[in-house]
Amino acid sequence: MIEIIKYTSNYKKQWDEFVDNSNNGTLFQLRKFLSYHIEKKFLDHSLLFFKDKKLISVLPATIVFKNKRKILRSHPGASFGGFVYNKISYHFLNELVDAFFNYCYKNHFNKIFMILTPKYYHNFEEETLEYILLYKKWSIDENYVSSVLNINFKLADIIKNINKQKNRSLKYFDNLIDNNNLHLSWDGCLDDFYPILLKNKSKHNALPTHSKKELNLLINLFPDKIKLLVLYKNKIPIGGTLVFLLSKKVLLVFYNMIDYNYKKLHPAELQIIESIKLAKRLNCNFLDLGVSQDPKAEDPLTPLPDLIRFKEEFGALSMLRKRYTLTIKNDEN
Repeated sequence: MIEIIKYTSNYKKQWDEFVDNSNNGTLFQLRKFLSYHIEKKFLDHSLLFFKDKKLISVLPATIVFKNKRKILRSHPGASFGGFVYNKISYHFLNELVDAFFNYCYKNHFNKIFMILTPKYYHNFEEETLEYILLYKKWSIDENYVSSVLNINFKLADIIKNINKQKNRSLKYFDNLIDNNNLHLSWDGCLDDFYPILLKNKSKHNALPTHSKKELNLLINLFPDKIKLLVLYKNKIPIGGTLVFLLSKKVLLVFYNMIDYNYKKLHPAELQIIESIKLAKRLNCNFLDLGVSQDPKAEDPLTPLPDLIRFKEEFGALSMLRKRYTLTIKNDEN
């Protein structure tokens, strides 16, 4: 029988050690990461799953109350989450899902929202859990399209393919750097980057996901896993990229921002190429270029075709981040 315990800080060390050694855990599921929020308050309801007193799974989650309904949802402090586990078998995951459903029923939850960790982040790619959820009548109510670049090739061949896709000469981007006094630095200053980030987001009447204070805290918390690249022309910052080493396999481009006054110098392209080089140095298998949804659209799932095409020119293919949902019929419905 599986015992489910609500997370408290007493379990922090055990939780993070489990995520680090799991099949599908990432930086996003670490308590050390989830605790960075300074200006946002969440009603945490994360869960630990034990069997025979052994930790077998964790689930980062929060409670949301909406229209008098009690909702358990993936932690909003992370782009994705869901069950983190190590053992992979139909029997194990089926038992885990059943135990979780019974817990939610007994605790009078009316609905569950869960964004699963995409399979390309798994050490062993599999879809057993998704099959079980669909069989048990969970539904996918949101799909976010993310562009993912397979970098299991020689760097020279990747760069050659990018130039081919963009109809550029082999030395085009190198010459761009040399002829315009450009300099790319992974030791870029947050004070140089954040104004560019704010200006980019204001074009879409939006604010960055992270405050400057939060970004500073995250970079200091994870100096080996969160890196800031800033592109300078002479000493003027004209763009920047923030990347997260989410797992041993995947480097995620979270922000890729430019000063549009320098658009003709192709800073976005230069920054992604430099991120590819970093991912190769880190022995990653994939560079995740992130989602391409239109924040200004009435439907938040509306794709941005031009942005998707921009990413495809680097060789990226579209993969889905799926949000699963389940309505629970209990005495309060």
